[in-house]
Amino acid sequence: MQKLIVIMLSVGLLGGCTVKPEFLREQQLQEQAQKEVRQRQDDWNWKNRQRLQKEKREFLERADKKQKEMNKKRRKFAEKENGQIEGK
Repeated sequence: MQKLIVIMLSVGLLGGCTVKPEFLREQQLQEQAQKEVRQRQDDWNWKNRQRLQKEKREFLERADKKQKEMNKKRRKFAEKENGQIEGK
């Protein structure tokens, strides 16, 4: 009789449970949902970072062009002023 009880207990313990408890399923679903949310946030952050870098690059290019145009205008104005002063 004792052998039978020992065998039944060992089979019960070693066999394990084939059906997951409800809380484990819920926890697994929550972890999966959090993982998906993090992935979407990472994708959005990457796309947003790329967009901001592109906008910054374009802004700096436009600013550089405007600065060159202003330098030309200043140079022309300075040459014109120097020519008028020397002509007097």
